[in-house]
Amino acid sequence: MLLQSVQFIKKNSLLVLVGGKKQEIESLKKTSNILDDRDILMVGQKPHNLIPYYIKAADVLVLPNKAGDVWSEYYTSPLKLFEYMAGRRPIVASNLPSIREVLDKESAMLFEANNPVDLAEKINLLIDNPDLGRQLADKAFQKVTNYTWDKRAQIIIKFILG
Repeated sequence: MLLQSVQFIKKNSLLVLVGGKKQEIESLKKTSNILDDRDILMVGQKPHNLIPYYIKAADVLVLPNKAGDVWSEYYTSPLKLFEYMAGRRPIVASNLPSIREVLDKESAMLFEANNPVDLAEKINLLIDNPDLGRQLADKAFQKVTNYTWDKRAQIIIKFILG
């Protein structure tokens, strides 16, 4: 989804993809003609302790979950989402029920899932409006404090004990 949106993202933007095995990256490079004329850096898998550096270096973080799979739409809660929120950087995420349980229009730019043009428009909006990005990032950072391991443990204990 993100690679499909690249053709609509402002020129002179560097897209950094973190993750993926070497074979997956090579396959993407061979099968995607989009990569030929854009600034895209695929760094592959990185140790988890380095991920915060990539998050903090980003102007915009993207969570392009796809629609069409019931589990993804309603029951997925990716850890990446909480890492993004804690990183205090603007987030563009798919407008899916599973994502909206955590994020809303006050804490992220939500785009129509499976729509690369809408995804690019939201990214471009944040590139053009850094103040808006900071507002969204601050709100997401405030919200993430409700999703710490301690808070989750308290909720579970309360549920078990009645």
